[in-house]
Amino acid sequence: MILAIGEILYDVFPDYRRIGGAPFNVAFHLKNLGEPVGFISRIGRDTDGDEIIKRLKQYEFSVEYIQLDERHCTGKVMVDLDRKGIPSFNILPDVAYDYIEFNPAIESLLDENTRLIYFGTLAQRSEYGFKTIQRILSQRDSSTKCLYDVNLRPGCFTGPVVTASLNQSDVVKLNDEELQVLKRMFAFEKSDSAFIKHLMAKYVIEMLSLTKGKNGSELFAADQHYRIEPNPLDHVVDTVGAGDAYTAILSIGYLSNWPPNRILKQATEFANSICKIKGAIPDEPNFYMDAAAL
Repeated sequence: MILAIGEILYDVFPDYRRIGGAPFNVAFHLKNLGEPVGFISRIGRDTDGDEIIKRLKQYEFSVEYIQLDERHCTGKVMVDLDRKGIPSFNILPDVAYDYIEFNPAIESLLDENTRLIYFGTLAQRSEYGFKTIQRILSQRDSSTKCLYDVNLRPGCFTGPVVTASLNQSDVVKLNDEELQVLKRMFAFEKSDSAFIKHLMAKYVIEMLSLTKGKNGSELFAADQHYRIEPNPLDHVVDTVGAGDAYTAILSIGYLSNWPPNRILKQATEFANSICKIKGAIPDEPNFYMDAAAL
């Protein structure tokens, strides 16, 4: 099983809204691509939370490990899109997913049947969330791998959170902007490739995925470097969730020991397909039929 931990929320666009949150998006894609998934999050006992539970049940997506919070509201992100569909985010603070609790249900998941834990940075922005997620990672079975999706949002991360997360990671996924933030954070003045080599050696990272938007993506593994040029994209609606779609395929490819070039190609194609719909996840189950060959 793949276990995803972190936020589920509403992405609120100017004229519509969609369920989102990177860990949920990744888990949703994995489930619909045929992977066994567990998803840990927390929502408020409010109208938005009720609606999320209702929608997830319609999607036949398990809500077993989604906690209910009496004090804090369901997470929400206000999304603005520029003319090219590139989003900017205003993320509401102090919401339910900041207070995920370590409970017996979570503890029962941390065994040898969990092959990979996916986690990110946002749900660690509060001290409570940081301690919970790091506790989960620290108590995993020795055979369980960790994929850290750096996914930095302004005002929602600190150096100690990033460092602790890198220390837990076997696979790291980040984009070109996040790479530059980390270089500044670590006061590293040499080239990007030298920094990536430094990160992988210092934190014993097996695989690092670097996405670069219109400039394609790269994969670093076992002292090897692979890259793929971007495909021209027609009919872009928005790019929200494209990175999460990419990460879902990265997870499958890593666990399945795919050749790096196959990971790059299929992750890129799946991410591109998300750019042609509104929001991060599709409303139509048939969307995944084209990806069934994965």
